[in-house]
Amino acid sequence: SKVTFEWTNQHSCSDENNNCEIILQYMCEKSLRDGSVVSRIPLNPIQCEDWDCSKDIKFGMHEHLDSYLRCRATQRGYVYSADQLFNSRQARILKDKMRYSAIRTRQNPNGIRYGYECPEERDYYPYWNPSQWRDIAILTKDIGRCPYYQ
Repeated sequence: SKVTFEWTNQHSCSDENNNCEIILQYMCEKSLRDGSVVSRIPLNPIQCEDWDCSKDIKFGMHEHLDSYLRCRATQRGYVYSADQLFNSRQARILKDKMRYSAIRTRQNPNGIRYGYECPEERDYYPYWNPSQWRDIAILTKDIGRCPYYQ
């Protein structure tokens, strides 16, 4: 098999003062797919064909619902959060403890959902909880870091 990777970095990797590392990951699952609509895959099964969003091919699915629900129930790790308060109206409605869920990160303080991905797992590497994602390549300009990743 042959795979082509293309990406755009959010921040500069060419600056000598910037420690830039890019991690490419993959996941193999038979149920993963692209969808035919651009709307987000629902959490409520009543919105899916045969009440089963995992089989409704109209929606793209790049992670499983179980993974997202586990993330939502997981207490956020002790990571730098800057001045983010993680105190959205939605969090107060769901319960105060949801404010500390792994679905809220410094980059995503209101827990906006993109499919079934876990924002904390996406935003922090290496992730400290079990993950379905596997590293395929790590690009770094500091070869002294290679033993860390091996």
